[in-house]
Amino acid sequence: MNTGSRKGPVRRVAAALLALAMLFAAFSLWTLIPLAWLWIGSQVAATQFPSLGPYLVVLFGVIFSIMIVAWLLGLMNELYMKLTGSH
Repeated sequence: MNTGSRKGPVRRVAAALLALAMLFAAFSLWTLIPLAWLWIGSQVAATQFPSLGPYLVVLFGVIFSIMIVAWLLGLMNELYMKLTGSH
């Protein structure tokens, strides 16, 4: 069996799955990540009127997480372009 004939459909499926992962990651930048860090900050706070600590945890956690996910999105985009042959 010729494996070259199977390469096209496999690449299309891989590209579609990668596009879905990229979509999820992009939406998480403005939804999942900030909400998760707000929850983490609420768990760090000992009272309803916390000091600056929990706010800084949320701020730097959100910024760091968004930077990591944005970097991963860039890598996924490069892979997507290789899979689809687009520029």
